[in-house]
Amino acid sequence: MVAQLSNPQVLIEGDEHLRIRRAHHELRSPTSLLITVARQALEERDLDDALAALELIERVASRTLTRVNAVLDEPAGPDGLAPADFLRGLVADVRRCGWRVDLTVAPAAEGARPAHDPRAFEALAQNLLENAQVHGDPAHPIHLELSLCGQELVFSVENSPAEVDQHRGFGLGGPLAAHLAARMRGRITTLASVERFRVALTVPTVS
Repeated sequence: MVAQLSNPQVLIEGDEHLRIRRAHHELRSPTSLLITVARQALEERDLDDALAALELIERVASRTLTRVNAVLDEPAGPDGLAPADFLRGLVADVRRCGWRVDLTVAPAAEGARPAHDPRAFEALAQNLLENAQVHGDPAHPIHLELSLCGQELVFSVENSPAEVDQHRGFGLGGPLAAHLAARMRGRITTLASVERFRVALTVPTVS
C-alpha cells in the first residue's frame, strides 16, 4: 500500500493548543533518549567516557531544541550541517544507545542541501527515525538511505514492522510530518506491507 501525506497547514494555523500538543509529542522520544544517556554517564567510572556521554547529551539536547522550534514554527537559526553529515552524526549517537541502524549515502548526495528550511529536514529526519524505532521489530535493523534523484534529495527509512503493529500510522506525527515536508516544498510517501514499512521524504535541493 502506497500513500502520500497531504498538506495539513490548516491544522497548524490558529490552534495554539494543538501546536503545544505537537511539541510535547516531539519531546517524548528524545527525552527518553536523554534519560538513557544520562544514566550511562552516571555509571561511567572513566572520566573520558563520562565526558563523551555528556557531549552526547549536549548533541541530543541541541537536536531536540531544533526539532521543537521547527514544530512551533519558530524562526530558523543557522543552516547547520549538510543532511549527509547530520545523518551520520545522528546514527552514530543512536547506535551508542543500542539502536540497530545503518546508513547509506549515495556519492551524489554528499553535500546536497534542501532548497528550503534545512532545519525542518533535521527535525523530520529525527521524527521518522524515532517512529521506526518505536514501531519496528527490534530483531531487525533500521535502514536509512540518502540519495539524489535529479534535483531532489530523497531520504528514506525502512524497517520491519513489529508483529503487533504491522500497519502502523503516524498518529499525531502524521500531520506534523506533512507540515514540515510542505515547508520544504517536499512530500512524504509511504509503502507498507506485512514484511516492511518504508517512508521517504523527497525535497528540492539548492540548484
